[in-house]
Formats: sequence, structure tokens, C-alpha cells
Amino acid sequence: MGDHPAGLDRWAEAYMRGQLSRRDFIRRMGIAGMSVTAIHGVLQSTGVSAQSPAASAAPVPSATPLKTTTGLKTLGFSHPFPGTGIYRGLRKGLRQEAERLGVETLESTAEGQADKQLGELNTWVDTVGVDAVSILNINGEGLGPFVDHAHEKGVKVIGYAFDIEGQDGYNVFDNYQGAQLVADAAIKWINENVPEGEVQMGLLTLDTIEVGKVRVHEAERLITEAIPRVKVVASAEGTNIAGPAQEATLSMLQGNPDIRVIIAISDDGQMGAWQAMKQLGLEKQIWSAGYDGLEQVMQAIVDGELLGVTAAIPLVDIGAANVWVAANLVDGDAPGYFAAPYLLVTKDTPELAAQLIADQK
Repeated sequence: MGDHPAGLDRWAEAYMRGQLSRRDFIRRMGIAGMSVTAIHGVLQSTGVSAQSPAASAAPVPSATPLKTTTGLKTLGFSHPFPGTGIYRGLRKGLRQEAERLGVETLESTAEGQADKQLGELNTWVDTVGVDAVSILNINGEGLGPFVDHAHEKGVKVIGYAFDIEGQDGYNVFDNYQGAQLVADAAIKWINENVPEGEVQMGLLTLDTIEVGKVRVHEAERLITEAIPRVKVVASAEGTNIAGPAQEATLSMLQGNPDIRVIIAISDDGQMGAWQAMKQLGLEKQIWSAGYDGLEQVMQAIVDGELLGVTAAIPLVDIGAANVWVAANLVDGDAPGYFAAPYLLVTKDTPELAAQLIADQK
């Protein structure tokens, strides 16, 4: 493909593989509103047909490509929230794939502290001597000097969950697609259950990272555009962990008892919100949505105890992809990326929930 802005070639690849709708591809490229002729020109410049992806498009990369040996010896997985409920599934995939390929893995203990994440990363590169690092960046642009330093040491850098400036590869989730799933479900529930009058909505956010901003605020945008009578009346930052989310939701609902919808950055956050709703006896009046696919949340949704949905991701596959993406980058093989789709778990998808739960065991 041609020389395009960062991320644009990836969206073109995703579109051709059938992972991304034409509408979302156009939106992400920033060409919405152009004339049809102009849009076709941009599509062609990336090697993408103006029509839908062909049925013969290349398949999505497998979570475990056919690789049996690798030059990758040590990988650092910098997921600085190891205390979250979803980490068990990620760790399972990470460790299984590492064992299969004979790779040593290091895991973060940063617990959401940006300075501690940087300290760990520098220790891994300077003292341990890792070959690659996969990073859920909570340092923003402050990570830039580390990326340069890692490259000076010959260490491959993988953007985890979202892109990192200067990355060699990526292991990401389609957060726009996930937000669309959540928004569609919320719009359907609101139209069916609150057909008239203002609908108050609360947000549980983590705007310090890109994945958090897209998950919550893209869903918010889609919902409020579709139903303008939906109004955000409360928001709480740093609520990706159950405890803080529970406290924030209690405060939110005590100040805004007419909230009917809550969008949470994560299922840990949604779990905390649900606990708060139960404390106040509101769990059957408020619809909520989260992301990731936490076992307890999926089970509660399927059992009809939690009124809402979750946009789940294949945690074990994503955990494994940290290893094989790094191995491919070190070995000079393809693909050097993995882009995981979200899957919507509702009370009507018990088989999907059961499969995702079983994968995490």
C-alpha cells in the first residue's frame, strides 16, 4: 500500500479482510462528507476497492499462527492493571503461548501508576535484556523517549490495545466497532423501554488512555446522535476498577436517581456499577454496558440478573497474540499485528458467553 498517515494502511487492511465496514473505514480515514468521486480516489490510493470487501479476502490472522520456533527469548508484557478481573484470561493466553514457543515472559506490577510503568520498562530493557515489549501505554506522549531508547537497544515495541507512536507492531481491539455494538444495544433498549421524555445517562470513564476515550465517548456520541433526548448527567473518571466504580456510581445515583443508562469503560467498572445499583435497589431499572468480557458480568447478563450487555474481546487469543506478534517481529515474519473484534454478549447469547467463559478457565 502507499505512504499514508499512521494507522490508515491498517484500516485499509482491516477493510479488505472484512473486519471493518465501509462506513467505519471512511469515518476513520476522515473522508466522510467528501464527494463520491473523491472518496473512491482515496480508497483506490490505499489499494481498497470502493465496493465491499471481496469474499476471497485474506482471513483474519489466527490467534496462534503456525510457528514452532522463534528467536524471541524474553518478552515484557506491560499491562499496568494486573489487578483487574479480565487479566486472568489475558495471562492464560500469554503464558500458554509463551510456554509453547519457549519464551520467558515478564508481567507488570505497575497497578495503574505511570511512573512505575516507565521504571519497569526501562529495567526490562536495560537490566533484564528483553527482546520485545508489549505496552498498554498509560504515559501518553511521555512514552516517546522510552520507545526511542528501546529501539536503540534493538528491542521491538508493540502497541497493546491501541497504537503507540513509533511502534513496530500492534495487538489491538477494534474499539470503534465495540462502541458501535454498545451504542446499537443501548439505542434499542431505550427505544423499547423509555420511548418518551428525557433519558439520563451516566458515564464511567478512563480518559487517560485512548481505548478508554473511544469505548465510552464514541458510544456516547452514537447514542445521543440517534436519540437526542438522551442526556449525560454525570461522569466519573478513573473507574476501570470495580471498587472505585462502585463508589462513584453510588455517588452518581444518589445525586441523579433518574439515571436509566450507564456506559462503563470496562466490565470491572460495570461490575462495580452493578454492585452500587443493587445497594440502592435499582438493578432492574438501570441498563448498563461494559467492555472486555469479565466472567462474572457475562454470567450475570445471561442469567438475567444484570440488565445490560458487554462488548467482549477474546482475552485468551489476545494474550497469546502478545507472544506470537513479538516472535514474528523478532524473526522478520508476518503478520506483525493482531486486531481483535468485539463480540456482543447479551441475555440472548448464552452459547457465546459460555464459550468465552470456558476459554478463560
